[in-house]
Amino acid sequence: MRIRPLFVLSLVVAGLSSAAFLGAPKPDTPASAVDLHVASAPLLGLWQATRPEKEGDPVRFYYFHNGGIGLVRYGRMGLTYTRSFHWKVLDAAAEGSTGRLALVFTKTGAHHDVSFVLESEQAILHLPEDPAFPGNHRYTKDVRPRGVDFGAQEHPLARLWIQHTRDTRGGQGFRMYQLQAPTIDGRGVGWYHEGDMSDWSTETLTYRRTGESLELYFPVRGERFSSALTLTGEGEARILTLAEDPRNFWHARSYQDGGPGFTVALEGQPLPYSVPGFGPHRALGAGLSGGHGHGHAGCGAR
Repeated sequence: MRIRPLFVLSLVVAGLSSAAFLGAPKPDTPASAVDLHVASAPLLGLWQATRPEKEGDPVRFYYFHNGGIGLVRYGRMGLTYTRSFHWKVLDAAAEGSTGRLALVFTKTGAHHDVSFVLESEQAILHLPEDPAFPGNHRYTKDVRPRGVDFGAQEHPLARLWIQHTRDTRGGQGFRMYQLQAPTIDGRGVGWYHEGDMSDWSTETLTYRRTGESLELYFPVRGERFSSALTLTGEGEARILTLAEDPRNFWHARSYQDGGPGFTVALEGQPLPYSVPGFGPHRALGAGLSGGHGHGHAGCGAR
């Protein structure tokens, strides 16, 4: 059976049931509350605490997608951790005034009643009590134009290579190499993802295949390793095995062919799932700077 090449975000938030989200303690909602769609619109998009430009620069941002879906990412450019959450505006915030939203982290179910202030003509998001990074923080809305295409590529290595995991409590996760097609000399770029459909890490890598050997370089950690590589099976049943996988403590690990790649990307790194409403090769977050949530490729990813 073919492995689905994408994890659908509706599955990411499936564990966050309506009862869990709506049943959490909620502050009283003012009778004069405005339409929630209108109240949510100013928050949509990418809010950066840092402006990373090169590998190793600090990364910290919130991303609010329409439909009450969100992500928070932190780490360094090329090595990050991402947490998903569900969000809902409770009180709207006019310029300079305090609004409130409910934010629930998908994996833990931790519910936060978050105060926020939109400043500088809604270009700054002020979180006096940041739910992800304790303290008083401000984030700048990122509206820089970007373009990216992580489309399918015709090459035997240019695939998602996935090991699915399951624990004794029924939790499901993944370990995943995603490789772009190499150049004529066998050099290519890619990412290693590990986690589950709620929280995961992403690590940038470069690689070079020489015969039956694969050299992997992880630039942020400055690590370089080589492993024997074998490809077995045919068509959709192919298996990639690394004899000394550096992300398995130099023990062998096999990965199944999961398809030709990702459809969405955020801040220059592909996400290990797709988002409803964003078709193939469309950048996640495209068009959200205007608050409408229906974008086109060329914005929202880098």
